[in-house]
Amino acid sequence: MGDRLEEKVVSFIDLGTNSVRLLVVRINRNYSYKILRRQKDTIRLGDGEFEKNILSEAAMDRAVSACRQYVDISRNFGAEEVIAVATSATREAKNRDELIRRMSECAGAELNVISGDEEARLIYLGISSGIEIGEKKYFFFDIGGGSTEVIVGDQSGYNYLRSLKLGAIRTTGRFGLDTDNGILSDRDFDNLCRSLRDKVHHVARETRQYNISEAYGSSGTIISVITAARKISDACISENGNGASDMDYDGSCSYSAGIEEIYLLLDHLRTIPNDEKKKIPGISPERADIILAGTAILYTVMKECGIEKITASERSLRDGMLVDYLSKIPGFPHAENMPVRKRSVRQLGRSCRIDERHAMKVSGHALSLFDSGIMAGIHNYSPKEREYLEYASYLHDIGQFLSFSGHQNHSYYVITRSQLLGFDQKEIIIIGLIAGYHRKRMPKRSDEGFSSLNLKDQKKVTFLSGLLRIAEFLERSHDERERICEFVIPDDKCPMIRISPEKDCNSEIQLIKNDMKNLKKAFGREIFIAADRLSNKQ
Repeated sequence: MGDRLEEKVVSFIDLGTNSVRLLVVRINRNYSYKILRRQKDTIRLGDGEFEKNILSEAAMDRAVSACRQYVDISRNFGAEEVIAVATSATREAKNRDELIRRMSECAGAELNVISGDEEARLIYLGISSGIEIGEKKYFFFDIGGGSTEVIVGDQSGYNYLRSLKLGAIRTTGRFGLDTDNGILSDRDFDNLCRSLRDKVHHVARETRQYNISEAYGSSGTIISVITAARKISDACISENGNGASDMDYDGSCSYSAGIEEIYLLLDHLRTIPNDEKKKIPGISPERADIILAGTAILYTVMKECGIEKITASERSLRDGMLVDYLSKIPGFPHAENMPVRKRSVRQLGRSCRIDERHAMKVSGHALSLFDSGIMAGIHNYSPKEREYLEYASYLHDIGQFLSFSGHQNHSYYVITRSQLLGFDQKEIIIIGLIAGYHRKRMPKRSDEGFSSLNLKDQKKVTFLSGLLRIAEFLERSHDERERICEFVIPDDKCPMIRISPEKDCNSEIQLIKNDMKNLKKAFGREIFIAADRLSNKQ
């Protein structure tokens, strides 16, 4: 980590065709950040624009008013920078300079109009920074009011970017989908589908060359469509007496739908009036008149590109703006080639002002015990368990952010209540439990979180927390002395822990011996301790 930063507040505004979004962030001195405010408002900047590419006075009034409010909110938080970008509706408008002038003079925001490819790049950064991808190729796309962005990439970068002039507001206006109360005849429906296929065809040809593992969609339209599709699908399944759908759905920010479910919703939406569309769970009243177009675009992209299942992401372009900003600050995890999970853990630890030097030393000891334990035949856990131990060790004292007394319990609370990116809920519980048992008592089957795990995962937590307890005992003094600890198998073939300190650490070794009853429970065997001064080994 470089020199400490000056703390400051930065605000990001995404002025879209349908909505405007705000993100206010405090950049901390220790290279972490904290979200202070998220807000979204529907302004319909692109209403009636795309026929002549002229923004209406009323639409510009709504946009300027919303952005003025966002700038005021940002200043109230002490924002030193307000970074505002505009997308499809603004970049295609012949009178965009008028909007830019009014934004500067009336809202106090310098509006930067970005290209379609740059919009796609920021969307990619926003979504990909919140999931663990590795080297797999993922398909990302976002359906806005005026454009649809398609991206293919992995964790390290994107391979394909494309922005299509194909959005929910644009398509609704072009095909008159808001006339006749939103009901579409068979003939008009066929014309709509044929036109969308023609516009998506070249993207489908170019993206099918990649071996796509999963697909993620961003934007309010995609989230609404997936939510509504699941509800319609579940209702149909329930009527047929086949029970609930086996697709993932939790009603929040991580849920999926298959292409058949999307089509079922599309076929339903085209036959019902807009007032009925508003009654479908997941479709807000202000989106009911454009949801048919959004669903048709989503279905066409999936069908033509060979996507069988789409997962919704609540991360979007504004999150990409933040990631892009942080990646330009040397010392920030976002500026390093760091996996999403590790970056998220670092961000949490630094935002709660942990003693990072101590955390890294404890983590080093714990991982040394883990690695040598494999060689000594103590365990056969995989790199996934090693990763859990690494993150739990790094965060083990995070509960001190709330209180030192009983901080191991607070550590579990903070970790499991945080939005750690790239992890599923069970993994977060496991990491929280390992950290929570780093001192004091060992797990009980009735404990919160622990009781929700199966027996195999309970044994995993108990073992890994035992390694963390030893590592923490060795660094209890928070001093700078060098120590090496590892499992070894001496001549008598009985595994033991060899501790090689730079100087005597009798008090730390005694702490380990005093905890031997708990360690025996953790490892399922008795473990012996031996000290061997580093000076004697050199």
